[in-house]
Amino acid sequence: MKRFCVYVLSGLVLAAVLPARAEVKGSTDTVLAAARRYVEKSDKYMHHSRLKPGMEGYGLTVFKGTKIEKFGVKIVSVIRNHGPKTDSILVTVSGHGLEISRVAHGMSGSPVYVKDPKDGKYKMIGAVAFGWPGDLTSLCGVQPITQMLALPGILPPEKIKPKAKPKDKPEAEPKPKQGTKPQDKPEPKKETPKSVGNQAGLSTDEFLKIILDPKKGDFAGLYKAKSKKTEKTTKATTDGQLVPLRTPMLVSGCSSRTLAWLGKKLGPAGLTPLAGGSFGGVAEKELMAAKLEPGASLVIPYVTGDVDWAGVGTVTEVIGDQVLGFGHAMDAAGNVKLPMFTGYIHTFVSLRTASFKLGSAIRRVGVLNRDEDVAVGGLVGPKVRMIPMTVVVDQVEDKRKQVFKYNLVDHYYFTPILGAVMVRVSAEALRTPPRFHHVQYDVTVDFGKLGTYKTSNISTGLNASFWNTWDAASDVHRPLAGLMNNSFGPPPKVKRIDVKITIRKGEIGAKMIDCKLDAEIYKPGGTVTGHVLLELFRKKRVKIPFKLRLPDDLPEGKYPLTVGDMYFAMFKAQEERPQDYRPRTVKQLFAALQKVVVGRADNLYLHLPLPEGGVAMGQKELPDLPPGKAQVLLEARVPDTNIFRRSIMTGTKTPYVISGRRTVHVTVKKHTNEMPVR
Repeated sequence: MKRFCVYVLSGLVLAAVLPARAEVKGSTDTVLAAARRYVEKSDKYMHHSRLKPGMEGYGLTVFKGTKIEKFGVKIVSVIRNHGPKTDSILVTVSGHGLEISRVAHGMSGSPVYVKDPKDGKYKMIGAVAFGWPGDLTSLCGVQPITQMLALPGILPPEKIKPKAKPKDKPEAEPKPKQGTKPQDKPEPKKETPKSVGNQAGLSTDEFLKIILDPKKGDFAGLYKAKSKKTEKTTKATTDGQLVPLRTPMLVSGCSSRTLAWLGKKLGPAGLTPLAGGSFGGVAEKELMAAKLEPGASLVIPYVTGDVDWAGVGTVTEVIGDQVLGFGHAMDAAGNVKLPMFTGYIHTFVSLRTASFKLGSAIRRVGVLNRDEDVAVGGLVGPKVRMIPMTVVVDQVEDKRKQVFKYNLVDHYYFTPILGAVMVRVSAEALRTPPRFHHVQYDVTVDFGKLGTYKTSNISTGLNASFWNTWDAASDVHRPLAGLMNNSFGPPPKVKRIDVKITIRKGEIGAKMIDCKLDAEIYKPGGTVTGHVLLELFRKKRVKIPFKLRLPDDLPEGKYPLTVGDMYFAMFKAQEERPQDYRPRTVKQLFAALQKVVVGRADNLYLHLPLPEGGVAMGQKELPDLPPGKAQVLLEARVPDTNIFRRSIMTGTKTPYVISGRRTVHVTVKKHTNEMPVR
């Protein structure tokens, strides 16, 4: 899914987050006008309005290692109002094989210089940023430097101030007419509060429906609003449109299937995952000498540690401790907080479909804290905390255990996805699991003051080496996605993630095909007994006995007794106690997320509904309300008022991963002449 050139400069009026600069205030026109004045007065930059077709110059980028090299540039044209209040420069590039390979992903941000006819000096006009998908020429688009300098925090405050208007005499206030009282000044209109939202752009109900779904999943629905919008744009405008170059994300230690899955998830964020790796055999002196300067590699690491996953781009300009790069957005997220590294380019890969730079991160030099349509901006010096993650993998059949240590970028979109995929990467690092196997896993996510999320479970599946680790990955993905995208308050700090995976040979899935009771009539306080018949893989069917004690005060009647799997139990819990799964605070959401994963796949669950229940207001239960008052509450449609029901739910551990459910009926009588009675 490709990202498109939709220039919306609304973000330019947002407050700058760069600590070294004061807050920039003013309209978009004011900021752009100030940037243009700054460029026109500078002997370092040239405004694109002075460009003419045929003018020649050069660009700077790294083709290999850390050496910045020149490539040829020739002006083709300037496109006015290519986006709202924004222009684009069309150029052709040459040298270093660019005539054949064309502009490559990873060259985003490469500064372009053209000779100014006024003084004969080469001046920066912008950065390589755009291209046409499938283009067979060396044509590309350049983001004007004026528009990049308008990024908040780049120019000093005094450069942004609008020209002062001439002072006029204050107008006298109109006198009130005779017979009327002076009117007070109208109060400013109060904004109507918007409904609670979240990072995914979904309503609260939509968000909760996805994140509290008992089934394991990748929770892609959290980002469906964004993805569908992008998808529609892609289908409608891919061919023939000038679009931002994609950011190559070089990943190591990843199978082809995991890489394909990762591409689908990170595609909407403008990243293209490609197989890569860390550098080796390079002199440390060369690596340590690399710095952020125009044309140098600008690398954003997403995972460090036992793997090296990083997005590669180019530095456009450095002004003091401020860094500009890319010439387009990564995700246009506005305020961000990502680590900023110097980079090393292994080689320049030229493909028929799309060429790209193959690179790696070298060392941390600062923080990337602004991501807008026209550029990304960073600050040299500050450090950014990454989230430590440990995955222990025990291949029991091989009698070996290995510990993997990673550091994940702290980001509402990337962290949940990367946390899930690192589980897969670790499980497949030693070797592919046996064809028929099952996985025992434990997941712990420390959310600091909020609490520690914990779950332990088991998964299996016929000939599914890839997906048997997905349940563990899902149980990492869910709490991170839920709390980092929550609708109720600031996301909690993720202190660390720990996962333990034990892989054993053997398929242990069991499908429930029948259920029998030892009797049909039972007394209150009696014990219901029976068995289920399970169908196993390549083994004989087995019977699993069960028992359930009835309450002493259970009224007479006929009750459905359902014997089911983990998913049945979790869905039933949500159906009977909706108040527990309709949170309105971050703390309540954390509790609900924990309840969703209490069930175990190797448990056999027995469920018997009881005639009791009540009304809950929020999460406070009112079980003893008279029926009349309860009805009044419900008819009044008081917000967060729900009916809840009580039941008996028990779980019995088995040697199998259970699937399916069966329902039988239990008749309860205090006195009866019928036999048998339990």
